[in-house]
Amino acid sequence: MANQAKWTNPDGLEVYFNALKADNTVPASVGHGSHGRKTIEAMIDAPLVGADVEIDGRGVVIPAGSRVVSATLYVSEAFTSAGAAVLNVGLYRLDGTAEDADGLDAAVASAALSIGTVLEMDGAMVGTVTSQTVRIAVDYTTAAYTAGFGRLQVVVEDPLVETA
Repeated sequence: MANQAKWTNPDGLEVYFNALKADNTVPASVGHGSHGRKTIEAMIDAPLVGADVEIDGRGVVIPAGSRVVSATLYVSEAFTSAGAAVLNVGLYRLDGTAEDADGLDAAVASAALSIGTVLEMDGAMVGTVTSQTVRIAVDYTTAAYTAGFGRLQVVVEDPLVETA
């Protein structure tokens, strides 16, 4: 069971003690590298992945004009389903419409998501520049997941700043 111990700070924000809540799947920026690159990380708890994409307003925004350098999924618990579930990882605009619904990777079969797998994503948006401000979203098709957990890392380069 997830730790629910928390307090509310003077700004009204809830701060949790000890381990993170298990349902925290909101992407977070985990660091800046060189040359304007940053890494965005999201935890994917497969049974919580829905068939319809829902954009979480708390997630990290990838600004328009950013280049998606790479996307990698590290599987720490095998993804399983009662049927032949497939995973789609894409980019969605802030209004919830798809920039590219499977732009990071499309139709990844459960069999390819075994424990210890490191999956280099190869969708159409990897290596390209976003035309809109977007967020990462994950969904499934065919069947729901019954188990599975992974860490998704997306490396992006900040948009170029023009100088006068």
